[in-house]
Amino acid sequence: MKTPDIEIYVKDTPFPVIADWLNQYFEQTSFPAKAAHLYETGKAIKGNLNYQGVPLDIMVTSKAAGKNFTSIWFKENQTPWVDDEQCAQSFLEMADIEIRCSAAGWEEDEEENSEQWWLLKRGEKKRIRWEG
Repeated sequence: MKTPDIEIYVKDTPFPVIADWLNQYFEQTSFPAKAAHLYETGKAIKGNLNYQGVPLDIMVTSKAAGKNFTSIWFKENQTPWVDDEQCAQSFLEMADIEIRCSAAGWEEDEEENSEQWWLLKRGEKKRIRWEG
């Protein structure tokens, strides 16, 4: 069963790498003309995607979790992935970086204080407590 939305956190990744990854999976991607500049300044970038004819909103926010992690949030899960972990694994296929994602459902106040996160790197997967 698909999760209702998907969010992953990628470490130290330039916007063009994220855009290239999205272009591999979505028929159409659209971001503001100055998306790379907005990304560098830490502002949220709203974009539109299309997967199998279905439009989808995305938000990419650099420096969303500490200064090193960028949030990639698909508001609705009209994506090729079942959950956050599957999405993170697909990013790892393209870029050998650290990715974090929710390991299970959680409440907002639990987010950074429990071991509800996967830390994923090539050849490594472990549950962690988010510590920045």
